[in-house]
Amino acid sequence: MGAALAVALALVAGSAWPAANECGRVGTWYGATPAGLTWLGTDTPGTSATTGQLSLEWVTVTPNFYNYGVNRLTGARGVWEKVKQGLYEFSWVAYGISSTAPFAPVYKIRVSGMITHVDCDHADLSYTIEFFIPPSNPNPVVMPDGTGTETRMLMP
Repeated sequence: MGAALAVALALVAGSAWPAANECGRVGTWYGATPAGLTWLGTDTPGTSATTGQLSLEWVTVTPNFYNYGVNRLTGARGVWEKVKQGLYEFSWVAYGISSTAPFAPVYKIRVSGMITHVDCDHADLSYTIEFFIPPSNPNPVVMPDGTGTETRMLMP
């Protein structure tokens, strides 16, 4: 009896993780970093079941990185791709807009990294930030790597 129970528990525990990893990225996510950056993100399907687009709207952000005279950071637009079960690669771009006329882009920021699903509704992020100053500069300033978390928005 004890062995049968142990086998049953092992089967249930073993099957929970794979099922959780098949939840995918499509949905709305609330994200945060230890530095205080927060966002609402929407991941949509793409041309296949393993790719898609993403869109971020900032809740809390400091757009004036390194005093470049920027007072607004555009929403981010990007893509995601499934690498393997529960692991996704992503990349997005946003622009820092000048605080004086003609309100043009001062820099482009590109963030690329990995998303690891903890379960269907929680994910850990690791990423690298690149600044392109001015936006047309092909040689970015690379910042130290960062981390964050995301929580899927659910119906109340």
